Amino acid sequence: MTIAAPPEFSGFLSPGTRLHEYAVERVLGHGGFGITYLATDTNLQKRVAIKEYLPTDLAFRAQDTTVRMRSDAEREAFQWGLEQFVKEARTLARFAHPAVIQIHRYFESNGTAYFVMEYAEGETLGALLRRQGVLPADALQKALLPILDGLQEVHRAGVLHRDIKPENIILRRDGSPVLIDFGAARLTLGSKTRSVLTMATAGYAPLEQYSTTGAQGPWTDIYALGAVAYRALSGRKPVESINRLREDPLVPAALAGQGRYPPAFLAAVDWALAVNHEDRPQNLAEWRLCLTGAIAPPARADAPAAPQLPAAPYVAPAAAPPQPASAAVEATE
Repeated sequence: MTIAAPPEFSGFLSPGTRLHEYAVERVLGHGGFGITYLATDTNLQKRVAIKEYLPTDLAFRAQDTTVRMRSDAEREAFQWGLEQFVKEARTLARFAHPAVIQIHRYFESNGTAYFVMEYAEGETLGALLRRQGVLPADALQKALLPILDGLQEVHRAGVLHRDIKPENIILRRDGSPVLIDFGAARLTLGSKTRSVLTMATAGYAPLEQYSTTGAQGPWTDIYALGAVAYRALSGRKPVESINRLREDPLVPAALAGQGRYPPAFLAAVDWALAVNHEDRPQNLAEWRLCLTGAIAPPARADAPAAPQLPAAPYVAPAAAPPQPASAAVEATE
């Protein structure tokens, strides 16, 4: 039996809706797998973000706020996704790194599940880049390196983010970055039991994310981080990885950022953006050493020759004036 949701019903919880001690204020973000709300903890009188599991392909919200299957055939897939949602919350709750969004609590209600997170007040890196175009070298490194440190702890636990992009990095009011929206982290790295749902944000997703059988690992998140760095230094996101297979049209970071960024940093970005995963850094510790100039990327015999441009000396840019922070944004996949 198939049940259709009323077309006029948005599916969002209304402002004022109570979820245990939390009062919903408004929607912060939503996507195909769920919704994130700004809410108030009425016991502690502080704001939090609450993520709700609601995969719109499988389920909808009825008028009484409960989440219901679109058909009985979707129940098994919904339940499996719910189990991964729980695993995600329990895994991330173990981390206390300031560059990884903090998870406070998990609970079930309305026929689905929720977890309560830190409300990171600031603006996304994506919003900053839309306003400024590019970031100077020092600002880009300050935004990127703490994320590497936090994500390294997540990788050690066997979890990938799988959807890193400028919109999923918030710069808090004090300038510190925090990685949000681990909703694509559906399976642990070692799981062999199910195909992973493909998450592919054009420009930021590596080639292996375009196939359910692609070999994903830390190198998958490294590609996305390299793409974030490329966007911040060049003013545009990289060419979609699936379009780089034959004649690669991507202008290397070594050319796009020449004279404005340290050559070692640019070389590290190009290493991260290698199309084949075997040609990228295999872990974040290795890539960090390259970003900071401690090691050089390995030479690749098959690397295409870069167009020759006049050499320009690297000159460290002056520090950019601080920008005012806007309201926090928490997105979901």
